[in-house]
Amino acid sequence: GDVLGETDAAGAEDAAFVVEDDAGSEVDGLGFVDLGFDEVTAGLAVLDGACLGRALGLRHIIGFTSLHPAHPCVATGLSVAEAFGTWTASKTVTLRCPLPPPDELRPRRLEIEASAFLHRVPAQTVHIGVLGQPLKSYVFDSNKPTQSMALELPEGLASEVQIELHLPNATAPSQLGLGADARLLGLSLRSLEFK
Repeated sequence: GDVLGETDAAGAEDAAFVVEDDAGSEVDGLGFVDLGFDEVTAGLAVLDGACLGRALGLRHIIGFTSLHPAHPCVATGLSVAEAFGTWTASKTVTLRCPLPPPDELRPRRLEIEASAFLHRVPAQTVHIGVLGQPLKSYVFDSNKPTQSMALELPEGLASEVQIELHLPNATAPSQLGLGADARLLGLSLRSLEFK
């Protein structure tokens, strides 16, 4: 899973996505090796997916919008996915999310992008943390209705991370005279990105 060669920035911009049959030819900054097969397979390139992902700097993002209704996290205290995100529906939310595969670089932190429920609520305070780590506090208000909450990941996580959110100002729209919705809304989660 190693990149065999890299082009400089100028060379990468000029490269085309064509694999030639020369050993060690480069395509957009990635090196390829001719496997030595016959004429029929000339130009065949085999890459390890994790290696390619690292080389291209691919991001590991979990979406919480209706475009990603089957996110891989096990959650308590969340509502259903909607076009803009998934509402927290409780004063306490727990997310257990898988870490990127072990053959990828281990992330050092994660960022959750969220927007607050601020209809007739002046601010939403969120206390958030990775299980076993100190909680961080964020305040969402009219000046900062959408934010990225960053958390450092502790060493030694095996295959998943557990994130806890405490939302003391979560409020049901029905309590505010805004319809019959009885969910305790605090944040609309959009995405979680491992970095």
